[in-house]
Amino acid sequence: MSFPASPVPAAGSRSAGASLLPSIGGGDTARPLRPPMPAESRLDRLLVPGALALAVLVAGLPLMLVETPPFFDYPNHLARVDAIARLGSDPLLSANFRLSSFLLPNVLSDLVLLAFQAIAGPYAAGRMLVFLTIALTVAGVALLGRAAQKRWSPWAILAALFATNEMVFWGFLNYNLGLALLFFGLALWLHLAERPAWQRLLAGVAVGLLIFLAHLVAFGLYAVGCVMLELGRAWHHRQDSVESVLRRLAVAVAQILPILVLHLAASPASGLPMDIRFDMSAWGKFSPFFRVLSSGNPEADRAMLLAALGLAALGLVLRRARLDLGLTLAALAYAGLVLVLPYAALGSFFLDSRIAAAVALTAIAALGPGRLGRPGTAIVCLVLLGLVGWRSAVLSADWRDQAFGIGDARAAFAVLPEGAVLASASARPFELGDWRATRYNKPTHEHTAAYAMIDRHVLVPNIYAKAGQNPLVFTPTIPELLPLAGNPIPRIVGDDDLRRFVGDVARVARAAGEARPPFAGAYAVVWHRPCTSWPADLPVRFTACGRDFAIVEVPADAVDAIAQTAPNTTSR
Repeated sequence: MSFPASPVPAAGSRSAGASLLPSIGGGDTARPLRPPMPAESRLDRLLVPGALALAVLVAGLPLMLVETPPFFDYPNHLARVDAIARLGSDPLLSANFRLSSFLLPNVLSDLVLLAFQAIAGPYAAGRMLVFLTIALTVAGVALLGRAAQKRWSPWAILAALFATNEMVFWGFLNYNLGLALLFFGLALWLHLAERPAWQRLLAGVAVGLLIFLAHLVAFGLYAVGCVMLELGRAWHHRQDSVESVLRRLAVAVAQILPILVLHLAASPASGLPMDIRFDMSAWGKFSPFFRVLSSGNPEADRAMLLAALGLAALGLVLRRARLDLGLTLAALAYAGLVLVLPYAALGSFFLDSRIAAAVALTAIAALGPGRLGRPGTAIVCLVLLGLVGWRSAVLSADWRDQAFGIGDARAAFAVLPEGAVLASASARPFELGDWRATRYNKPTHEHTAAYAMIDRHVLVPNIYAKAGQNPLVFTPTIPELLPLAGNPIPRIVGDDDLRRFVGDVARVARAAGEARPPFAGAYAVVWHRPCTSWPADLPVRFTACGRDFAIVEVPADAVDAIAQTAPNTTSR
């Protein structure tokens, strides 16, 4: 897939894909600092897209080996979409959830999953979406680079390495999909650079709305990216009048205004409290760049990051790669946003750190082919494909190991009766990671309980079904469920924390018969605290004992029993 060539510029002008380095002199007699690039051969037009397609397949190989990729928020997405699909036919779901507006800046992945689930089931749908996101990311970066430099760049293969970035492992499906669409949007903006303003405006609104439905941060990056591309174009067209430059910048800004108006007028998300929180520490601002490939294997991640940076630097030094000015400005602007944005707002977290992935991928799009020649192009393709293959092999081994832990938990859910409530807690602290890695718990069981909603049709209260943030909203029939609906899940540090948590579940058990329809019991799963480490006086019945977890049934009379053994632990 490629964009047709832009109209030939008038004499004395510079194209938007010109070299980063300015020319000596001015006017029609300007002499470039480096000789012109040779024309792109037919072999180049076949070799690089073919290598990119192969890179996508190699990057997606781990998804073919496991049913449940070990992503943090990923189970919530699958469970929420499965609940939406079954809402009209499941009395338990319809009594405790309601559908809200789909006009949300956090909904596009739900819509895609719904479409995929209708033909493939929830687990296959999830992997299809992740693979689609990887493919769109690589294709978008490659097309953006081609739109800027008018040539396919073999350096775009690096996008397949960074397509499985830290945000993928957080399971931020909407943001990752929005990020992939961001590059298509910027490529289209460059492709329409010489078209009338009204055409650029209409296309920008359409693409911007799609990105907005994926994620608000990705939408903001699209707006900033278009402005930076226009500034890069203004440098290459320095002979243009100031009025012409300002008009183009005005169009870049104007395309986001209709979407913002629609958001403020009709989206439930516009009513969310800002709740802005900053983390201006060095770790908070700079560690995302070191952890951009974080997969839970810090040694391999660091080696791959250094290899990618070293190859790109070597290409620039040897003039086998060149930077596009507009895309370089966009990458720098995104890096600046990481340093100044809050880490939380509107109920969403890691707003600043997630942009590090956008910095890396935009920088890759900025890498043009330089003076490689046919042998050089083939060599770069082979080396970068080898790097992508290395990462794919490491991830495949890691994911298969973690799949056993997730599989053990899903097998244990078989003891749960349909229509029950399952609450989840963890005996390990919430992981924010360090300078090298996001987490060291492999797998992380923060949201593994969500799979029980799909497998056993039970109710899991904390699957991210919040008003103003998700199209599915949790509206429990008994108020006792609300304390169990928070995220992150409760942390069980000691026995007193465990008693408090079991007491909350016991209150649900006591009210379960009053719900309509009634619940088929109340159960709890506590991760990283096996059955052998529970206090003997807790009035629960162990129903499944895993290597690093315990599933218990909590009876209604457990509230009084816990109060008698430790009165101070059940008060809230």
